[in-house]
Amino acid sequence: MTFQQFPSFGFMPQFFQDLIGMMSSSGPVNWSVAEQMAVSVIQKFEEGKNVDPNLRIDLESIYRISYDRSVGLVEELGLRTDLRVLDKFEVITRSEWVQKSIKHLKPIFENVVIPQPSQEFQKLGELSSTELDFSNPESMAAMFSRLLESVAPTMLAMQFGSLIGHLAETSFGNYDLLLPRENQHEVALAGSNVARFAEEWSLDLPQLEMYVVTREIFATLVMTSPVLNARFNSLLKSYVKGLQLDSDRLNQSFQDIDLSNPENLESMLMDPSRLVDFEPSDEHVEAEQNLKALVAAAEGLIQFLTNEVGKMTIGDSGEIHEALMRRRLERGETEKFAETLFGFQMDQLSVDLGREFINGVIERVGSSGVKYLLNLENGLPTASEIDAPGLWIARIQFDGAEFDQIDDL
Repeated sequence: MTFQQFPSFGFMPQFFQDLIGMMSSSGPVNWSVAEQMAVSVIQKFEEGKNVDPNLRIDLESIYRISYDRSVGLVEELGLRTDLRVLDKFEVITRSEWVQKSIKHLKPIFENVVIPQPSQEFQKLGELSSTELDFSNPESMAAMFSRLLESVAPTMLAMQFGSLIGHLAETSFGNYDLLLPRENQHEVALAGSNVARFAEEWSLDLPQLEMYVVTREIFATLVMTSPVLNARFNSLLKSYVKGLQLDSDRLNQSFQDIDLSNPENLESMLMDPSRLVDFEPSDEHVEAEQNLKALVAAAEGLIQFLTNEVGKMTIGDSGEIHEALMRRRLERGETEKFAETLFGFQMDQLSVDLGREFINGVIERVGSSGVKYLLNLENGLPTASEIDAPGLWIARIQFDGAEFDQIDDL
């Protein structure tokens, strides 16, 4: 039975009034829904309220070692970072990871919220049930279209909650997904996820812990950089301008649904690509390309710094690299959708692009050249520079960068 065949029931007017009230929210995102969704995702894990004390002791000991080596490298390269963000280190549970992520990712998630409902729909909630015409199929179709337009932000909140819950299942630290976190000045690791990954891949646990701790230290330093945050948020605002609702598309999506199959309706509501239409402008496309370049460069820098410390603390980390690369390739669709929503996708191609950019800079001007990524206001590469490090070097020289060596650009 399709929507056009849907019969008129007496309870329908009151049902829609109740549904409108349920979906209303005092803010752009219903974060209580997001948190409930995230918690429901991780309930399948049998995890105590506290971290295994032996795991905590091991990771805290490893952190102290990695901290000393990492800070030494930062100072040697002249990277301009705020080392105070490393003062606090926590080993946390998955539930704690969810709570911290909801808290510190709110601002950036709210940057991509769909526009608020139209005034026409807002007035709909003020009408009494007797003033609503539910006998006309065309009126019903328009009604559902406007309803879905209002529900869309809540659906995205559910998607955010689902994303955070799924990330909590496997994430090691705060920056498996390279999104800036507001006011989170600490390094935190979900220790049980690290231990589970080592067991599943038959990896040496202390070596994996050292690698993961070191990467999280550098990811925290890079992702809390004022230069990176300002650039990321500016590009994100330009990118989001291309996110729009398409009422006709929403209406058609609903009319195509077989209402005798509840799973069909659920599938539509849980698929934001059927609630949101991308209408890219030139500004949107340019912002998307530059976001991808920014995140690739950030990942390349984090990987380079981690590997440099790893040479001193681990030695050969090839087996760990292979396992982590497979882990990235086997990410779920939820994580991939979230990255797309923010204008980038950290697939292997992006990782390789970032690594090759950093290597290209080092080959031309030495390892100290990477400091200008964070030390200059416009130091991060653009889309046209991420695969041409020579162009980036030439530009930042003009902006005042000085190098001890300059090979052929």
